[in-house]
Amino acid sequence: MKRSLKLWLGGIALAGSFLLIAGVLHDIWLTAMARWLIVADPVVPVDAIVVSTGSLERIEYAIQLWERKIAPRIFVSASDWEILGIRKNIGELTKEGMLKRAVPEDALFMDYRSQST
Repeated sequence: MKRSLKLWLGGIALAGSFLLIAGVLHDIWLTAMARWLIVADPVVPVDAIVVSTGSLERIEYAIQLWERKIAPRIFVSASDWEILGIRKNIGELTKEGMLKRAVPEDALFMDYRSQST
């Protein structure tokens, strides 16, 4: 009985030590993992920018890429959203926003058929 109690306590001490070290060093190992996982390829010109709605950051980045002349066209995959019974056509709102940012209508291709990612 004493031996199993010692093993159990030793296991808890080992796990606790690991969690403590991981917690203290999380900034270091998370940064190292991020550097390994993130691809930092340069942005090069392409035929079209493809963006799905659902995040203002995605739309903004697509506009920034278009402004930098990375591509002459933006393909937007959008669908209608219904939140609390209110139905909105996100594609039309996205298109309006892009037109206000001086993206010409002939540079936009809107696809309203998407249902999910």
